[in-house]
Amino acid sequence: MRKKLYLPKIITFMIVLPVFFGLFLHTGISPAFAQNETKRVQVEKIEPVYVEKGKTTYLVTLRAHVTNNGESETVTVDVKGTDDKDHTLANVRFSGSIPEGLTRVLMEQFQIRGEDYENITSWTVKQ
Repeated sequence: MRKKLYLPKIITFMIVLPVFFGLFLHTGISPAFAQNETKRVQVEKIEPVYVEKGKTTYLVTLRAHVTNNGESETVTVDVKGTDDKDHTLANVRFSGSIPEGLTRVLMEQFQIRGEDYENITSWTVKQ
């Protein structure tokens, strides 16, 4: 019975993967998560609308009033919850479909430690 040798495949993979990422970075194509969305959307208000308190974690629903100033209907807004010392305690990503030039309400639901939520003093758009 003959054994399969995986070493050549592993070596090939180790060579091809860095080359692929090197070409990806040098072509100027940025990944979707690296896009700067804050310039094409305007956020009016971010507020919690529902908080379900558990023993250690809370289930929180946040609402944001978002105006789409871009060309695409798909919008993404990264929001952070900070305490009075400007430490980030929560990160939330709002995403949805808003026609160009219109304002809509986007809502996201997430879980957070109760202690962290109680210390959040403001919700702002991440820069």
